[in-house]
Amino acid sequence: MQDIDYNQQTRHTITRLLARREHSYKELMQKLSAKEIPYAIAESELQKFVDKNIQSDERFAVVLTRSAYHKGKGPQYIMQQLQMHDIQSISFAELDTQEYDWFALAQQVRIKRFGQEIPDDWTLVQKQKRFLQTRGFTMAQIEAAF
Repeated sequence: MQDIDYNQQTRHTITRLLARREHSYKELMQKLSAKEIPYAIAESELQKFVDKNIQSDERFAVVLTRSAYHKGKGPQYIMQQLQMHDIQSISFAELDTQEYDWFALAQQVRIKRFGQEIPDDWTLVQKQKRFLQTRGFTMAQIEAAF
């Protein structure tokens, strides 16, 4: 029976995954666990990638934020995604002060989905507001979109 070199297998797996796109630490640990790599080996090998700044949760957060912004998602959606990846290094205030104009984005998303005209009917306005809320915009951003 062949002896499995988990260290080498782990390094190759991490390298392949990070070559495709940025991954969070938690996401990589889950993928390594799915390959039945022992937790201690996965953690020690992944820590080497972190120490060399090959894997970075901060870089992952920046990529995720940029991608979600360009897909028309709001800051609350992004914060939820970051929490799912156990990333607390980015705060809501930091998302609000970066180069992203969430108010303009909320308006663009509303116009793209429903058109330029603001409806007179209260139920249609509420429908549009709920839509923007599900996209992760704050109430202030939603109100400004109208």
